[in-house]
Amino acid sequence: MIKKYLNILFVILAILVSVNCAAQCTNPIELNFDNCVEFGQTINVSVNNNTNSFWTATPPSGTVNSSNSNNTTFHSINFDEVGVWSISVFQPPSCLETFQIEIFNNSLSVST
Repeated sequence: MIKKYLNILFVILAILVSVNCAAQCTNPIELNFDNCVEFGQTINVSVNNNTNSFWTATPPSGTVNSSNSNNTTFHSINFDEVGVWSISVFQPPSCLETFQIEIFNNSLSVST
Protein backbone atom coordinates (compact mmCIF):
# COMPACT_ATOMS: atom_id res chain seq x y z
CA MET A 1 0.00 0.00 0.00
CA ILE A 2 2.81 2.43 0.88
CA LYS A 3 4.56 1.56 -2.38
CA LYS A 4 1.43 2.55 -4.32
CA TYR A 5 1.34 5.96 -2.60
CA LEU A 6 5.05 6.48 -3.22
CA ASN A 7 4.54 5.74 -6.91
CA ILE A 8 1.70 8.27 -7.10
CA LEU A 9 3.79 10.86 -5.27
CA PHE A 10 6.70 10.23 -7.63
CA VAL A 11 4.46 10.75 -10.69
CA ILE A 12 3.09 14.01 -9.26
CA LEU A 13 6.59 15.30 -8.50
CA ALA A 14 7.77 14.36 -12.01
CA ILE A 15 4.88 16.28 -13.56
CA LEU A 16 5.55 19.34 -11.42
CA VAL A 17 9.25 19.35 -12.28
CA SER A 18 8.59 18.93 -16.01
CA VAL A 19 6.01 21.77 -16.02
CA ASN A 20 8.42 24.03 -14.13
CA CYS A 21 11.26 23.29 -16.57
CA ALA A 22 9.07 23.86 -19.62
CA ALA A 23 7.96 27.28 -18.38
CA GLN A 24 11.46 28.74 -18.20
CA CYS A 25 13.07 30.79 -20.96
CA THR A 26 16.42 29.53 -22.17
CA ASN A 27 17.31 33.03 -23.40
CA PRO A 28 15.89 35.72 -21.11
CA ILE A 29 13.92 38.35 -23.00
CA GLU A 30 14.71 42.03 -22.70
CA LEU A 31 12.81 44.82 -24.44
CA ASN A 32 14.40 47.58 -26.50
CA PHE A 33 12.52 50.79 -27.33
CA ASP A 34 13.34 52.84 -30.44
CA ASN A 35 12.49 56.09 -28.66
CA CYS A 36 11.51 57.44 -25.25
CA VAL A 37 8.08 56.17 -24.33
CA GLU A 38 5.61 59.06 -24.06
CA PHE A 39 1.85 59.42 -23.90
CA GLY A 40 0.33 59.65 -27.38
CA GLN A 41 3.41 58.25 -29.17
CA THR A 42 3.74 55.10 -31.23
CA ILE A 43 6.93 53.30 -30.24
CA ASN A 44 8.60 50.27 -31.84
CA VAL A 45 9.48 47.71 -29.19
CA SER A 46 11.87 44.87 -30.04
CA VAL A 47 13.36 41.87 -28.27
CA ASN A 48 17.08 41.62 -27.56
CA ASN A 49 17.52 38.00 -28.69
CA ASN A 50 16.21 38.48 -32.28
CA THR A 51 13.69 35.67 -31.89
CA ASN A 52 10.28 35.97 -33.54
CA SER A 53 7.67 36.57 -30.87
CA PHE A 54 3.95 36.87 -30.35
CA TRP A 55 3.10 40.18 -28.67
CA THR A 56 0.22 41.40 -26.55
CA ALA A 57 0.11 44.99 -25.33
CA THR A 58 -2.58 45.56 -22.71
CA PRO A 59 -3.45 49.19 -21.92
CA PRO A 60 -4.59 50.31 -18.45
CA SER A 61 -8.25 49.94 -19.52
CA GLY A 62 -7.62 46.21 -20.04
CA THR A 63 -9.01 46.20 -23.59
CA VAL A 64 -6.70 44.00 -25.64
CA ASN A 65 -6.71 44.41 -29.40
CA SER A 66 -6.59 40.91 -30.88
CA SER A 67 -4.43 42.18 -33.76
CA ASN A 68 -1.64 42.82 -31.22
CA SER A 69 -0.15 39.38 -31.68
CA ASN A 70 2.22 38.79 -34.57
CA ASN A 71 5.29 36.68 -35.21
CA THR A 72 8.10 39.21 -35.52
CA THR A 73 11.08 40.49 -33.53
CA PHE A 74 9.40 43.89 -32.98
CA HIS A 75 5.97 45.38 -32.36
CA SER A 76 4.61 48.93 -32.70
CA ILE A 77 2.59 50.13 -29.71
CA ASN A 78 0.55 53.33 -29.59
CA PHE A 79 0.70 54.44 -25.96
CA ASP A 80 -2.62 56.28 -26.06
CA GLU A 81 -3.70 55.68 -22.46
CA VAL A 82 -2.26 56.97 -19.20
CA GLY A 83 -1.42 54.35 -16.58
CA VAL A 84 0.32 50.98 -16.35
CA TRP A 85 0.66 49.03 -19.58
CA SER A 86 1.42 45.31 -19.68
CA ILE A 87 3.51 43.96 -22.57
CA SER A 88 3.58 40.17 -22.92
CA VAL A 89 6.05 38.46 -25.24
CA PHE A 90 5.69 34.78 -26.08
CA GLN A 91 8.48 32.89 -27.83
CA PRO A 92 7.51 29.32 -28.71
CA PRO A 93 7.58 26.70 -27.47
CA SER A 94 7.28 27.81 -23.83
CA CYS A 95 8.88 31.18 -23.11
CA LEU A 96 6.50 33.88 -21.85
CA GLU A 97 7.68 37.13 -20.27
CA THR A 98 5.45 40.00 -19.14
CA PHE A 99 6.71 43.54 -18.63
CA GLN A 100 4.98 46.59 -17.18
CA ILE A 101 5.57 50.22 -18.05
CA GLU A 102 3.80 53.26 -16.60
CA ILE A 103 2.78 56.08 -18.92
CA PHE A 104 2.21 59.58 -17.53
CA ASN A 105 0.21 62.41 -19.12
CA ASN A 106 3.11 64.85 -19.04
CA SER A 107 6.48 64.29 -20.64
CA LEU A 108 9.82 64.63 -18.94
CA SER A 109 11.35 68.06 -19.33
CA VAL A 110 14.78 69.14 -18.24
CA SER A 111 15.73 72.80 -17.98
CA THR A 112 18.89 74.50 -16.80
